[in-house]
Amino acid sequence: MHIDDLYGTFAEGGIEYGPAFQGLTAAWRLDGRIYAEVALPEQQRPGLRGFGVHPALLDAALQTVGLTRDGDEGGPVLPFSFGGVALHGEPGGDLRVETTVRGENEVSVRASDRDGRPVLTVDSLTLRRLTGLARHDSLYHVAWAPRPLPQAVERPDTVIRVEPGAPTAEAAHEATRRVLTRLQEWLAADHPDGARLVVVTRGAIATGDDEDVTDLAGSPVWGLLRSAQSENPGAFVLVDTDEESEHLLDAALSCDEPQMALRGGELRVPRLHRSAHESTEREFDRDGTVLVTGSADGLAGLVVRHLATEHGARRIVLASRRGPGAEEIQRLGADLEAEIVGAACDMADRDAVAELLASVPQQAPLTAVVHTAAVLSDGVLTSLSPEQVDTALRPKVDAALNLHELTRDLGLREFVLFSSVAGVLGAPGQGNYAAANAFLDALAHHRRAQGLPARSLAWGLWEHSSGLTQNLDETDVARISRGGVVPFDTGQGLAIMDLARGTDAPALVPATLAAAALEAAPEDAPVLLRDLVRVPARRSAAAPERRGADELRS
Repeated sequence: MHIDDLYGTFAEGGIEYGPAFQGLTAAWRLDGRIYAEVALPEQQRPGLRGFGVHPALLDAALQTVGLTRDGDEGGPVLPFSFGGVALHGEPGGDLRVETTVRGENEVSVRASDRDGRPVLTVDSLTLRRLTGLARHDSLYHVAWAPRPLPQAVERPDTVIRVEPGAPTAEAAHEATRRVLTRLQEWLAADHPDGARLVVVTRGAIATGDDEDVTDLAGSPVWGLLRSAQSENPGAFVLVDTDEESEHLLDAALSCDEPQMALRGGELRVPRLHRSAHESTEREFDRDGTVLVTGSADGLAGLVVRHLATEHGARRIVLASRRGPGAEEIQRLGADLEAEIVGAACDMADRDAVAELLASVPQQAPLTAVVHTAAVLSDGVLTSLSPEQVDTALRPKVDAALNLHELTRDLGLREFVLFSSVAGVLGAPGQGNYAAANAFLDALAHHRRAQGLPARSLAWGLWEHSSGLTQNLDETDVARISRGGVVPFDTGQGLAIMDLARGTDAPALVPATLAAAALEAAPEDAPVLLRDLVRVPARRSAAAPERRGADELRS
């Protein structure tokens, strides 16, 4: 296996290394041993102090175990247990590594600095193969990676705080409208060079799959700000903090990151990573009722057909504000061996939703919800009105909360929310829509923390024409693609929806990324995509004198 292939093979097997951990720069095989050079990327070197061996540098050194199985197609191997570990000195930012095979699943590792002085020895490192997981090129999740806290420096920033609110739709609307007004006022005023508006929330996001979102009302602010950042690069900073980490805010604001979280005294930043999924799919309960919300001629109609044909769902209720017409229901049910029930229901009306749920027969109880409903009311940040905010939030925030609260005790097996990548990456001209979808992602985390089923899918662009996409022309699609996302077809989208059911993550991002465009200008990639953009590895200035004929990389 060549180093060029190593990180791709790891990714296919379920391990995604971002640029900070792609430090293996050269390797060669000689006399049955693997020799390698590893280097800490320049952006990580300010964090060297305080570590015997920097974690990213140590990780890169241990990646050499993947080269001991050259030609082995059984999947990547990882370090499992260590024996006889000794630290001899501090390496700085570079290491030379010697890995020796001791047995079928055991190696020893010796690392030295550039001058040959011993730094680290591992007498026995037991390996274990990673199995049972796979990756898909269009299924991602937001991972929050730790970063060193820099020294605080004074900056001409303005800081506003979003106080936690009640877990109600009204509170979410109010928080979003209030922050929108502050953003618009700030943009209209004069500020010194380098000034930024910092928006601080508390508990409005989750930085791990098991972490709760304690301020649902504040969660739409994250979508709004992400879009505001895409429209106004460098103007806004977004920080979520817990109570014990408030005092670290000044230090956090001294690092060059537009979005951050402070947890337990640690700084974390968001990056998009590929998600691992189980190779087997989970079945729907065929004897129960599935509720799908949204338009029959949009994604909801596609989902209904897919659940009936591919998953054997026998009874599906399709609910939308106007309700599908008789012809639409007949068209959907013509080729499906399922009972398709059309219902007119404003899902943002709690009483109407309660009435709809009460109509589900006891002999086919509700077992799954797939909420796809959405409304667009686009506008750039400076022109966005409070009414447009309410229009976009109502079918997402209000409806999802009604479904969450009214089905809480029904023992559902599935609760799927159709979100949008706009809420994750931000989308110019769609601050209100991004806000609505950020709420869905937060609600999925909140439900999961309560032991309830939940999965939010922050979809990229579908080629399927619907009420949300039918007005997009080639210019619009090109603009979205420049932001890193390209459309995928219906078959891809439905297949990815099935794959998502094989992962435990409460919030996922199914999207097709414009890899070529991103890699052509990695410095322009949205911050959340930077770990997915391949950049040339930093090469050591001095190469070893001998490589041998069985060289792995020059």
